[in-house]
Amino acid sequence: MASPEPREQFKAQSLHNDHKNEDSLVYGPSMPPLWKKTLTEIIKEQATKYAEREAVIVPWQSARLTYARLGERSALVAKALLDTGVKRGECVGIMAGNCYQYIEIFLGAGRIGSPAAVFNNTFSPQELDTMIARTGTTGLPKAAALTYDNIINNGRYVGFAMQLTENDVVCCPCPLFHCFGLVIGFLASFCSGSKIVFPSPTFDVNSTLNAVVNEKATALLGVPTMFLSMLEALKNSSHRIETVRTGVAAASPVPPSLMSRLEREMNIPNMLIAYGMTETSPVTFITSPKDSRDKRFTTVGRVLPHTAAKIVDADGKTLPRGARGEICTSGFALQKGYWREEAQTEEVMRPDTEGITWMHTGDEGFLDDAGYGHVTGRIKDIIIRGGENISPAEIEDHLLGHPGVKECCVIGLDDPRYGELVSCFLKGTEGNRPGDQEIRDWVTSSLDRIKAPQHIFWLGDEGVDQELPKTASGKYKKHLIRAQGNALLKKQKARARI
Repeated sequence: MASPEPREQFKAQSLHNDHKNEDSLVYGPSMPPLWKKTLTEIIKEQATKYAEREAVIVPWQSARLTYARLGERSALVAKALLDTGVKRGECVGIMAGNCYQYIEIFLGAGRIGSPAAVFNNTFSPQELDTMIARTGTTGLPKAAALTYDNIINNGRYVGFAMQLTENDVVCCPCPLFHCFGLVIGFLASFCSGSKIVFPSPTFDVNSTLNAVVNEKATALLGVPTMFLSMLEALKNSSHRIETVRTGVAAASPVPPSLMSRLEREMNIPNMLIAYGMTETSPVTFITSPKDSRDKRFTTVGRVLPHTAAKIVDADGKTLPRGARGEICTSGFALQKGYWREEAQTEEVMRPDTEGITWMHTGDEGFLDDAGYGHVTGRIKDIIIRGGENISPAEIEDHLLGHPGVKECCVIGLDDPRYGELVSCFLKGTEGNRPGDQEIRDWVTSSLDRIKAPQHIFWLGDEGVDQELPKTASGKYKKHLIRAQGNALLKKQKARARI
């Protein structure tokens, strides 16, 4: 399914204009222009321009590849693929942890015009019929079909937002089978002439911190759970983070309390927040080092060039600024569709009356008067308590500000009277576990009393798992957590009847 750019509107409108727009509809700037280059052209250009500068470093493999060497090796891979009978347009599957061979095969496949089918390296055989693993948290993964134009330009614009140059060193512990590692990580770095470091095949907190220090990283990428692990590890480490100037936190809600800790405890002055999804290549919104501290900590920034976003109600009507609704996006970065899933594609990619295709993200949010995006949660995750809509993300942000809470996940659990009740799974900080009532009081000190969790489960307690189930990219699998919570409630009620 094609996803046309919103045509002349992108040329006529710019998100960065200061004029007041009462509708929740924003357009990104029309400059810089999109690259219309093949991946082969880009590989050759970068190999010539940055020849002996390092492109990829993989400490766990003792590998260091320059741009020239990466270009040469990817050409050899391309020839080997052709020699084995791979034809243009045929998918080349990659299933591995982060390693230099991953990059070589990805670039080699691109050189011969073959889509790279990147698989979660924890997939079961039954899941290997997908093209790009979309780490959905509400059910089974789908395969998002993205073009090289999609991901190259998205990575390039992320690099612009981070202000990357050939002097930067990007540390990327995020998996390459996920758009975070492949696009926000590798392609943003590669298109900027920067150096990228993959500390370990899968996320390892000590390897990541060692890489940051030893390679003098200037940018650090991660999902919130990764950053929380780093902050915890630094408490008992001799490492000091002194060189990181920026980075991107994304893939799940980033609470202001975490942003504050990254600034204070890891000395990162300009950590950015990005928002998007695999289906949008992945970034749609991103903050900027030029934004105020408040905007960098509490919003997901503004839309990328050649991109648009709007907030709509359940009937698809565009809402006024400040009103919460579903986030919809359009522009160059939209996927072609879900692989061999036409019905599911049409469900989320819908044309408007002007023929412009919009991706209905399933995320709830709003646009403020300055055009900054605010994400308030997944529409399917919204807790409906007695007719009141409650955002789990708002409560999670608040709970993570408590000194005794290391990790939290807020969900709605079944209740015969109210339909759902606010509930949470918590991990306490070592030796400092607060009481349940203290948690409720903490929430009601700033939020409405109906947002205080009625049911509180502590990880590691009897019947409760030690860890919350997460996707490989660090997102909570809320459908599984909700099921676990409801099962625990049933057991509690059964015991009470005995």
